[in-house]
Amino acid sequence: MCSLSYSQSIEGVWNTGKENTTIEIKNGEGKIYSSDNQKATKGKLMIKEIQKTNNTYKGKLYIIKKKRWVDAEFIPNGNSLNVTVSAGWRSKTLKWNLVE
Repeated sequence: MCSLSYSQSIEGVWNTGKENTTIEIKNGEGKIYSSDNQKATKGKLMIKEIQKTNNTYKGKLYIIKKKRWVDAEFIPNGNSLNVTVSAGWRSKTLKWNLVE
């Protein structure tokens, strides 16, 4: 079992695991840093309204396919970030890896 650090930040460049897409999180928001997807626009806002609560962060994540913002929870765990997306009664957890 891993322990979470209360001081661990989510700032950095994270690989989402899809099409080599990376998102840079800083200053309370996340933007596309790079991607192999031709339709992904560098600098596009993907995460907003990030607020720290104890050892987790909550905010809004933009779902491109659905063209809408959904609630998300970001839990740092060393060099990975567990991203739980909630839409209605469904939720899904993704694992992003730290690039830099």
